[in-house]
Amino acid sequence: MKKVWIDAGHGGKDPGASGNGVVEKDIALQVATEAARRLEKEYEGVQCLLSRYMDCYLTLQERTDRANATGADILISIHCNAGGGAGGFESFTYCGVQDEATDTLQDVLHTEIMSRLQAYGANDRGQKKQDLHMCRESRMPAVLTENLFVDVA
Repeated sequence: MKKVWIDAGHGGKDPGASGNGVVEKDIALQVATEAARRLEKEYEGVQCLLSRYMDCYLTLQERTDRANATGADILISIHCNAGGGAGGFESFTYCGVQDEATDTLQDVLHTEIMSRLQAYGANDRGQKKQDLHMCRESRMPAVLTENLFVDVA
């Protein structure tokens, strides 16, 4: 059984980005829930665990501590962006370590997501490395996704 930890970014008192009547914490939870449902339906032997199943606040440390405690094989942290001009999609891994499994996970996720978003004219903002807690503190390959911009109509 492969375990996939899906982190629905923000939540509770932390709304994340907002724009056009859309709040990041709500979109992240919807995307995380749907991604988990599809992964478990379409792939035998996959178990998805979510950081949150409702609108509640968790610190970044609580999120990575829980993911690490489950023994998950991979971590995907789902977010939306704001303030990016034309908007688009981008993905992140930790900048401090070169890890082939993480790089492969990022390549696969980024390519698959962009192949679907390009049909709607989404910009590919690239695969990036940055010092983000969710990627740095996880003990498994981890990718943080910024799925479009809530303030770009």
